[in-house]
Order: sequence, then structure tokens, then C-alpha cells
Amino acid sequence: MIYIESPAGVGYSLCPDWKECLYDDHNSAEDNLQAFVYMLANKFPELQGNPLYIAGESYAGIYVPRLVDRIDSYITNCTANKSCPFIPNLVGYMVGNGVTDYKFDNDLALFEMTFWYGFISTETYNNIKQNCIGVQTPPEECDEWINEVAFAINKTNIYDAFGKCYNNTPSSAAPQLY
Repeated sequence: MIYIESPAGVGYSLCPDWKECLYDDHNSAEDNLQAFVYMLANKFPELQGNPLYIAGESYAGIYVPRLVDRIDSYITNCTANKSCPFIPNLVGYMVGNGVTDYKFDNDLALFEMTFWYGFISTETYNNIKQNCIGVQTPPEECDEWINEVAFAINKTNIYDAFGKCYNNTPSSAAPQLY
């Protein structure tokens, strides 16, 4: 099993120069492909023929399919040109609890959670649903209602909404619903 943190600079990986950490989802997939090919060609050649599964969770719903697409293109080019050090044995990919569209999976899901978990009133929920989400020009009240959502979860661990509160660190800012 090989772990690649993505993009560089997250988790335990280092990014010594911030200019090297200017990633988006596309160039991160390309960098991961290059790292993968380098590792299997130079560091772990004994793994080249093994079945390859790419896996991740959460935001991996965005970057894992992009990496798999890059690997698939690499395999196609390698097969056609026979110019690669090896051809990966790509079998499949797995994503747990994956984000597929950040705006909808993050902000809107957080908004829904605040209502369905009882953090905001039905009135606030309905006001936002009817007047703010998907509206071309939302009314000024939307900012006030969105701030109610942010305040309601201000000191909540959104990954354990019903757990004990162990600190006073506020959660992220108000969701961007419109």
C-alpha cells in the first residue's frame, strides 16, 4: 500500500515553498500521476504488476476520479506508444463519503444538517430555502439568516454534532449558499 497525500502541503507532506503549493484539482492529479509513475518505476518496481486501486474519502470524490482519469490516459498512451517504463494494472477506485460538488456537498449539506439536527428554526430554514438558495438576486435578509446558521453551529464540531464540546474554537465561517 502506498499513500500519497494530495495536494502537497496537507497532512504530513511538506511544501517548502508556497509557490510549489499552488494546486488546483487538475494539476494536483497530474502531479500525483507523476509521483505514482516515479515511485513504481524507481522506488518500488516490484509492485508494478500488482492490481492498482486508488482510494480516498471525502474530498477524494473530486481528486480520485481525476487521478484515475489521468492514469487511464497514461495507460492508453503507454499502450499506443510503448514508451512508458511500465503499464499500471488499474483495476478500480473507491471513494468513501465523497464530495462530488463542493458547493452542494459542503455548504448546502451543512445548511441542511443545521436544520435537520435542530440547530436552526423551521422559519430560518424556510426563509433561506425559499429566498436565498438558487435565487438570482437574493434579498438582503439572506445575510442575516445565513449568519443565524453560522451562529447556531459556531462552537460545534460539525463531524460530531451531538458529541461533547471540548473547546471554544469556532467552526468555519458561514456557509456560502448563494
